[in-house]
Amino acid sequence: MDLDPICGTGGERVPVLAARDAIAGACTILHSAIADVRNIIYQVDGLTDPADAVAAQD
Repeated sequence: MDLDPICGTGGERVPVLAARDAIAGACTILHSAIADVRNIIYQVDGLTDPADAVAAQD
C-alpha cells in the first residue's frame, strides 16, 4: 500500500476523510500481517496455540 500520497510527500494532499480511510485500511492489513507472523513463529517453535507459548515461558 502506497502511503506517500496520504502523507503529502508528493506535494498534493488527499482529503482528510480519504486519508483516514486509507490509514484504517493499512492498520487492518498490518494487524492481519502481525497475526500471521505470530502464528508462523508459534509453528516454527513447535507451538500450536498462543496459550502454549505463555505456559512454556513459566
